[in-house]
Amino acid sequence: MADIQLPADLSAMMADYERRIRVLETAPRLENSSLPWASATIDATFNTSSATAVDSVPAAPVVTIDVGQTGRVLVTATAYIGLNSTAQTGSVDLYIDDIAYVNILALSNNASTIASNVSSSRVITGLTLGSHTFVLKYRASTGNVNFSGRSLIIQPF
Repeated sequence: MADIQLPADLSAMMADYERRIRVLETAPRLENSSLPWASATIDATFNTSSATAVDSVPAAPVVTIDVGQTGRVLVTATAYIGLNSTAQTGSVDLYIDDIAYVNILALSNNASTIASNVSSSRVITGLTLGSHTFVLKYRASTGNVNFSGRSLIIQPF
């Protein structure tokens, strides 16, 4: 049987292996790698003149997902917002477990009628371990505002 060749500096090799193992032990891991994110999209147009946030009919988009021990998720919301008059704002609010969390999208208008695709991403922290439901709700500062092409993506990390 042939002798195994040892590297010239065995201690340096062992230190490198130990460093690699420590990095692997502390590397973040997906808690549920089979479904690391969830999304919902609805293309139908919804309009409202409500100054307080309301659900679309049917309520959408809605995403329910398990949040891990970190309590963090990346939320991405997108909507096409159509304004019909001057000095008007259309807003999309994010609700988590039926509690208002943040105004995540808004389009303001000071000139004439205007429409635009609007998208925003936010890191949400401090969530408890377990299942949470995320939903978008809609409001208008004045007049009637149209919302379509609405999507919601939730990525726990």
